[in-house]
Amino acid sequence: MAAHHAHGGTPIERALARAHGVLPDQGPIGVFIHHNTLHAFQQLRFHEAVQAGADALGARPYLSLREFRAAMCVGRIADTDLRHEIGAALGERGAKAVLPGLATADLWHELIASDADTDDAAGLEFTVRTGIARPCVDLALWQACVARTDRGPRLASEAPRRPRRHRDAIVANGGPDTDPAVHGELVRLGSGYLDQGQAHATLPGRAQGFLRAVTSLYARGASAPRDCRGAEKDMRRVFEENLPATKVIEDALLELGVHEEEVEPYLFATALGLPGWAGMFARLERNPSDHPGGPPTSLADFMAVRLLLETREHAGPAG
Repeated sequence: MAAHHAHGGTPIERALARAHGVLPDQGPIGVFIHHNTLHAFQQLRFHEAVQAGADALGARPYLSLREFRAAMCVGRIADTDLRHEIGAALGERGAKAVLPGLATADLWHELIASDADTDDAAGLEFTVRTGIARPCVDLALWQACVARTDRGPRLASEAPRRPRRHRDAIVANGGPDTDPAVHGELVRLGSGYLDQGQAHATLPGRAQGFLRAVTSLYARGASAPRDCRGAEKDMRRVFEENLPATKVIEDALLELGVHEEEVEPYLFATALGLPGWAGMFARLERNPSDHPGGPPTSLADFMAVRLLLETREHAGPAG
């Protein structure tokens, strides 16, 4: 398996090498199997791996606290199970009294299970008004708790995820998701190229490689998806000049305005945009024996075709 982090080489080469280590390591499926899509993080402890994978893949690792509480309300999470896990986490500390009659484990349970945030004085007062808080007969103690909580640290709100691709910025600003049109064409072309006998027809010219086969198809008159119109001209130029995949990627990134230090993270994030298919190309590049007699396969070719389509989609009708 390729190393997760690659050193040396150009930013394009480093991004592709890094993607080789993170993409699902799975070829075309002949029989149903289970695949660990977080294989690149399996050397870490479980929660560390889940969070590292979520950061790299742009996923959400856990339900929100509100969703967990909703699951408790409908019985999907048992209160006894919650108390058991709190006890396992705290150990002997769970029995330690925070206030007379209130053990640490009980306090954790109230904070987790009660649908109210009590991290400041206003939150504490709310729990009292609604009857959630335990009664406190010691007024002076109560006032001291409120004063101390009011001076305490505030929970930092989660920072919004920084856009890594043009598509991310467009969606974050309320625009349409630009991936479906590109993904639909990539799936159509990729399935015809990697076919192992199930398709009605394979992609012509497979022996020349994915980039060459696709650009040849467009050079002979194939039409790009409506949202990617203009890609036909670019495909024909690549075919006529017989440009290699790395040159195509470099030119596309320049046209997209991706420069220097942005190249590696942008291309890496783009490779993870359609991880299943990109992963199959990467897997078969490293293990051609998985597809005996199949066409030459490379992740760079797949990414070059993707960026040819994506560049025209982001350019819009005027492009």
